[in-house]
Amino acid sequence: MLAIVPVVLYHAGVPGFGGGFVGVDVFFVISGFLITGILRREIEDGRYSITAFYERRVRRIVPALIVIIFACLVAGFVFLLPRQFDDLAKSALATLLFASNVWFYVQSADYFAPAAETQMLLHTWSLAVEEQFYIIFPLLMWWLMSRTRRALGLIVLLCGASFLLSVFLTHTRPTASFYLMPGRFWELGVGAALALMAPQRRAPPLLREAAAAIGCAMIAISVALYSDQTPFPGVAAMLPCLGAALIIWAGGLGTTRAGRLLSAPLPVGIGLISYSLYLWHWPVLVLFWLRFGSSDLPPAATAAAVAIATGAAWASWRFVERPFRRRGRVAATRARVFGVAGLASAVLGVASLAIVAMQGLPGRLPEAVQRVLAVADEEITGSENCATERTAGILCDLGLPTPGRQDVLLWGDSHAGALSHGLDRLLRDEGRSGALAYRLACPPILGVERLDGGFVKGCIEFNDRVIAELRSRSDLQTVILYSRWRLNSEGRGAWPRALLREEGHVDKSGGEAANFAVFEAAFTRTIAAITATGRRIIVIEGTPELVSELPVVIARNMMSGTPMPDMPDAANVHALNERTNRVIEATAELGDVTVLDPVPILCDPVCRIAVDGIPLYFDSDHLSSQGADFLAPRLLGEALHN
Repeated sequence: MLAIVPVVLYHAGVPGFGGGFVGVDVFFVISGFLITGILRREIEDGRYSITAFYERRVRRIVPALIVIIFACLVAGFVFLLPRQFDDLAKSALATLLFASNVWFYVQSADYFAPAAETQMLLHTWSLAVEEQFYIIFPLLMWWLMSRTRRALGLIVLLCGASFLLSVFLTHTRPTASFYLMPGRFWELGVGAALALMAPQRRAPPLLREAAAAIGCAMIAISVALYSDQTPFPGVAAMLPCLGAALIIWAGGLGTTRAGRLLSAPLPVGIGLISYSLYLWHWPVLVLFWLRFGSSDLPPAATAAAVAIATGAAWASWRFVERPFRRRGRVAATRARVFGVAGLASAVLGVASLAIVAMQGLPGRLPEAVQRVLAVADEEITGSENCATERTAGILCDLGLPTPGRQDVLLWGDSHAGALSHGLDRLLRDEGRSGALAYRLACPPILGVERLDGGFVKGCIEFNDRVIAELRSRSDLQTVILYSRWRLNSEGRGAWPRALLREEGHVDKSGGEAANFAVFEAAFTRTIAAITATGRRIIVIEGTPELVSELPVVIARNMMSGTPMPDMPDAANVHALNERTNRVIEATAELGDVTVLDPVPILCDPVCRIAVDGIPLYFDSDHLSSQGADFLAPRLLGEALHN
């Protein structure tokens, strides 16, 4: 009960259980204690058998796990979009191999991130950690056999090393520390060490009661005071783990009030179904979150989800767990246990592989939903060298090819690359020619490098080559500048920040004020440099930024009626971009500069999300081909003729 209840209520978002995830750590300690105790008694009695141990693990773990994986795949077929269904099938394969913790680590699936809310099998990471421990630990016990003192010393040593590793990784690679077994070994090892300690004499009642009460308080404090922002596991995991150890230690010395409370019928009943409840509660909550479009459920929905999960857990315990634990008709012999478990796992594995091979079975969805989702897979148009510059060229063609002369240059970052689809079509319709120069995450401002993210490299060199191209040519009389201006000027947006540094400077402190000053000076310098070449300039101000993965949100709404998030309106977008737009508009006095505002076209007054049922963005801020085709003629059609 101390382990499962905090986890369920934390995942359900019940106030006061912000640190309920520590229930898993409490469970690790309890599991290490119980399993090691069984192994120790078998070794001392001469009954130790590694195959018997794994038979018990299969009987205990596999049947209910097979059922929940099957249920998740069926639910995924009905409710999940193809990419999510494909991810579910991959995680099902990893779960069947007791490697889902490694899978979610490799996928960088932050346990505390909103994206985790669609991963139906995310919670199986803890089962994988436990089973990986029990692949190693019984063999270690077999090697040590009855030499319990040596076993205890070695376990303590390994626990110390694992704890230090956990502390180090929590601050350097927190996802690895959270998911991977080496950083969690010490938690199971604490329970194992308790089981290997020499039996203690009965202690005074006051000492027993104090130890149990302090242990309960330590767990309660961590449940109440920890949150998603707590660096975890590391040092913070000591509080619940040592709390669980104190309760176990006190219970081994004699009866305590805490022990009597935990032995009452309700806690015992919850304990009986705890494994199945752990398996069922997360997928049920995920389905509720998908239906309501948020993990912030109404109280009635939260209560319903917990009740459904509890009912499913009881049924799983009664009709799946109990029959397989006993040597009945289904699981009469060890060979039959392994055979049934292996066959069921193989069937689910083949089904999961088929789902992955068919990319989440998109054909099961209505055609309209498939068209919407196709937008999420769009890539920015333009030849490869325009974005990554792997070839000698720096420009790529737009419009109708005209040897020796092009009329328009579109210059910018990925936002410009996304708009190029619409500009290309506009130029073709008018029988004109143009060019595109864009580089991912590089705003079209001279002498400035972006330092955030390892992939943002070479912005200064790229932009220098573009301005050199303009200086060496007599065509391209109109230059269009377009970028994710606000992110670059203010250092914030959907990404954490965009850190700008002027050429020749070494200061990397950044900050909003420093970013804005760098942007303002560099943008003005760029306008002056282009004007000096005798060109006309069109600057497109920032477009609206909507919700992450907009096509997926729209498709989910079409599938299940999930409420659409509120979209910004024109006033919201203008307010966000006001300071950046002032810098852009001020440059109109430096030469032949026209500033265009796309917001009135895209927001009327609430920002549009789709035209003819097709999303205008392929993520939160990049125009889709439909969006570019919608915006370009309305925004640039007249401006290019003036």
